[in-house]
Amino acid sequence: MKNKNIRQMTIIAMFIAIMAVMTFVPQIGFISITPVIAFTLLHIPVLVGAYLFGWKYGAILGLAFGLLSFFRALVWPVGVLDPFFVNPLISVLPRLLFGLLAGLTFDFIKKLGKKPLRGIFLALSSFVLTLFHSTVVLLMLGLFNGAAVITIAAFSSFASYWLLMGTIIITNGLSEAVVAAIIVPTLVFALKKAVPNLNTEKVS
Repeated sequence: MKNKNIRQMTIIAMFIAIMAVMTFVPQIGFISITPVIAFTLLHIPVLVGAYLFGWKYGAILGLAFGLLSFFRALVWPVGVLDPFFVNPLISVLPRLLFGLLAGLTFDFIKKLGKKPLRGIFLALSSFVLTLFHSTVVLLMLGLFNGAAVITIAAFSSFASYWLLMGTIIITNGLSEAVVAAIIVPTLVFALKKAVPNLNTEKVS
């Protein structure tokens, strides 16, 4: 058990290192499309790690996601909205909740009896969880900095702000969700095949 925990912590450390590279190497983890919109891929390792190792490590990876986003906004802001992510309630809390919820959801999925069924639910859950992440981040951004965003974007009202956020979720958020639904199951099953010791599911 001790060796298993050490192995898991080592792999989680590798995940966090990969996430750090994705964060600070331009156009890998955060791909800037416009000064306002960025396509995010950093949720992928969070989802993969949450499935492989459960809710505790899912929460750790979600926290790492948030802290990396916070430090990026602090030392290397790129888009016009990045300075708002210095607020940990926008950058850290939603990502922590995302990782925790992903781990809890996947822990339930791993109890399902049929492996093909688990794969389908893994893809669907990755899609929904990614949309949850996008929605909560934009919701917190609106609650704390909606007025400032309105000023920056020259909007006339909060209704215009939420219209923009809805558009981002429908376009950018859906794209990120589709990518997660495809990549997460692929990576999970590839890693479990390559490293049998990662197997934490019931055999059926």
